Amino acid sequence: MNDRLSRRGVARVSLGLAAGAVIASIPANAQAAGRSRGPNARDDARAMELWHAFDQDTYHRPVPAFAKAMDELHQKLGDQVEGALLTSWRYHMRAGTYPQSFAARMKDFKDQLSAISQTELAVFDRFFGEDFKGLTRAFSTFGQGTLFDPREEQGNQVHTMNYGPNGSAPLGYHIWHAFIRAMAETGIDADRWNQINPLVGFAWALQTAAKPSVATPNPGLPHDVVHRLAHKWLRMDQQQLDQEFMSIPYPNGMS
Repeated sequence: MNDRLSRRGVARVSLGLAAGAVIASIPANAQAAGRSRGPNARDDARAMELWHAFDQDTYHRPVPAFAKAMDELHQKLGDQVEGALLTSWRYHMRAGTYPQSFAARMKDFKDQLSAISQTELAVFDRFFGEDFKGLTRAFSTFGQGTLFDPREEQGNQVHTMNYGPNGSAPLGYHIWHAFIRAMAETGIDADRWNQINPLVGFAWALQTAAKPSVATPNPGLPHDVVHRLAHKWLRMDQQQLDQEFMSIPYPNGMS
C-alpha cells in the first residue's frame, strides 16, 4: 500500500488535550524542517530515516510479510488493490452502510491488513517509539515536503506523497485513510491507527497548501499556516476525518 503508497479510541476531551500539547510542540519556524541544524535537527533527521525506511519496507524492497500480504490482496481484489479498497470505503460511506457493512467486507482481508499494519507500525516504532510529538513533526515535514533525501531516485528525492498523472493531486492520503479505517474497523491495532489517522489528514492539508516539488528542496510553510492546520486537523475524530476524506482531491475549502 504505497503511492509512495502505490509510491486511539480516545475520549474527545482527552484527544483535544493531547492535540493541544502536540500542536504546541510543532516547530515555530516551519522552514527549519529538514535542515541539518537548529533545535529540531535531530527530529528532522529521524523523520528522514523514517520515511526512507517506510519506502524501503513497503515499496522498494518490501519486507516479506508485507509483500505476501499485497500479493494476496492482488489475488483477491485484482491489480488495483488501493483503488478497490478506496472505492469500497467510499461506496459504503455514500450508501449509509458504513461502518458495519464496510467492516464485514474487510474481514475477508483481515490477515493481509494485519500484516500491513504490523509492517507500517514497526517503522513508526523503530524511529519514534512513544514519541508521538516527534511522529507528528515527521508527518508535518512529509506534508510540507521539506525532507530532501539524495538517496532516493533522481527526480523523486523529496519525502512527500507522490502526485498523480501530469502532476494531478495525490490520492495517496485517501488510500491510506481507507486502509486505516479498514484496519481499525476490523480490530487491527485500532487504538494506534485512530491516533495516527489525524496525522494523515494533517499531512494531506499541508501538502495541499504547500504543493511541494518532489524533485527539489522546499522551504516549508509559514508558522501561522502550519499551526492553523494543526489546530483543525489534529483535533478531529474518526467521523470527522471520514467526512473530510470524502472530498476529492483536496480538503473542503482548499484547492
